[in-house]
Amino acid sequence: MLNETTILMGQALQLRDKLSAKRHHISAELAGQWSQLAQQVSTFDAAQHFTPKQRNQGYVKPSLNHIDAPQLVELVHKLESLDEQVTAAIVTH
Repeated sequence: MLNETTILMGQALQLRDKLSAKRHHISAELAGQWSQLAQQVSTFDAAQHFTPKQRNQGYVKPSLNHIDAPQLVELVHKLESLDEQVTAAIVTH
């Protein structure tokens, strides 16, 4: 069974992808919030886990244990709130 943090990371990535699809509808006043949240979620992205190898250095895989479940719940709630605001803006136009 998956642990709670893995499920929350998946939810955060899904919400990020959903908002990325709506990125053209994100208003200028919400753009700062969106970029900050997208940056936080990008640490969970599978493509971001390895940095390129440099001379005399090995690959570096960052730890995902730097964030705990309550912080992930807060991040998911922020993403859901932003999604609701963007969806409301789309409907009113």
